[in-house]
Amino acid sequence: MRYYVDTSAAAKLLVNEVESESVAAFLDEAVERGDQLTSSYLLETESRRLAARDGLDQAGVTELMKRFALLLPDRDLCRDAGLLHGPALRSLDALHLASALRLSADILITYDARQRLAARSVGLQAVSPGIPIEGLEPRALGTDAGEER
Repeated sequence: MRYYVDTSAAAKLLVNEVESESVAAFLDEAVERGDQLTSSYLLETESRRLAARDGLDQAGVTELMKRFALLLPDRDLCRDAGLLHGPALRSLDALHLASALRLSADILITYDARQRLAARSVGLQAVSPGIPIEGLEPRALGTDAGEER
């Protein structure tokens, strides 16, 4: 099995959050089974910026990156990311999604609701260890909690 880990998931390995233990255990179990953890070099950039912003040691990011087989984005990947469907898909998310597709990932690990929907739209399963699926669905624009228009 090949997993693609986006920044919203990897960040939980750098910063202690509610889901940090769940995602760490999930990834550790995957590695123990012989599964592959992948991402893009974009993950390193985003993780280093997170560390700089939060005053974290960059050595932690260096160690974290050793866990992943990282894809170096090229021009074709950037084009493919730009052509993905969905006007709400943000640029960095599109690059992660295109990277996951390029790497033939079986599952995308993300904690971003928009990224989860984008993954589904291209036939890629997305999981968020420690969060119930219904907790990830974004509310439709123009709705309040429990009140749809």
